[in-house]
Amino acid sequence: MKRYKEIDIFRAVGIILVALYHFWVVSGYKTTGINQLNTFLSYGGEIGVTLFFIISGMSICVSLQKNEDYGEKITYVEFIKKRLKRIYPQYILCIIIVLLLGDSAVYLSSVHISSLLSHFFLVHNFSLTTHGSVSGVLWTIGVIFQFYLLAMYLYKFIRKNWKVTLCVAVLITILSKYFLYNYFDLNGLNQNYYFIYGRQIITALDNFVIGMCLGRIILNVKKTGGLLGFITSLIGIVIWIVYITPKYTVYSNSAMGYAWHTISAILLSLCIFFSFKINWKESKVMDAILFIGKNEYGIYLWHLLIANNLIAKSEFIQKILNYGYWGFAIIMLLISVFVGWLSCNLHIRGEKNE
Repeated sequence: MKRYKEIDIFRAVGIILVALYHFWVVSGYKTTGINQLNTFLSYGGEIGVTLFFIISGMSICVSLQKNEDYGEKITYVEFIKKRLKRIYPQYILCIIIVLLLGDSAVYLSSVHISSLLSHFFLVHNFSLTTHGSVSGVLWTIGVIFQFYLLAMYLYKFIRKNWKVTLCVAVLITILSKYFLYNYFDLNGLNQNYYFIYGRQIITALDNFVIGMCLGRIILNVKKTGGLLGFITSLIGIVIWIVYITPKYTVYSNSAMGYAWHTISAILLSLCIFFSFKINWKESKVMDAILFIGKNEYGIYLWHLLIANNLIAKSEFIQKILNYGYWGFAIIMLLISVFVGWLSCNLHIRGEKNE
């Protein structure tokens, strides 16, 4: 399938936001020197993951629609195999290396075998005990794979009436959070439980469906008049994150807790939509952004593991960290991009040899 520059741009934005947030956390929340930027960083992980969910839905919808336009029929089994081929090899490689070389080797013991198996079957995100085990970033892969299991059925609804499907998905998402937070006893429902169960496939369904609906629309977008809308939606996102969101608790039993990710996804989708109406110029900066976007999956899998290990074991990194956030974050990002590229490159070569 044709690569869309705009999708890779937002993949890059998503992984940079997630990585900068995680680097900020593992650094001990060192200040950037700008309060508004600290605030934006504190929600960067949420924005980045929301982008990943939107882009997953968008990419799947575009792919299925292209197959349909070309008269190509793909069975459900073929679709799932193709998705697994894209995500599973790097995912399993990451788990194996973490288990063999990292502190997570404890999961090889018989006591933790069920946790390890849940990762191999991509259901670890469901359980309180396995959600963040082995590696703290892997839960999203489980949610995304569970979306793949539903994607072909969701596409049929979207093809019939995307507006109704979108409204139903938003309603399901908000109501599921409401009932989950009010009628299920999850050990007191502290913020950690809100986070875990507030980002399952059912409670994040609208993010994926918003992306699929966007994918249904953007194929026919004309490359004209998008700059003003793009800038306006971008400003809207910044205002939403920096000035409105801090007044509330994102993961909470409240109207904002139910709707925050929905509102964020809508704002982000507007930004993506208008980006498709812009003729992006080629430049060295754009090439770097697209490079990061193309290797986003590998960077995502490895960046947190790299940061945690280097902080724990590298005196050089510890010295860099003493000088402030930005030097540490830039070095971590450069290393993560290289390792992510290496991971993706090995995976691509493996596919070509099959």
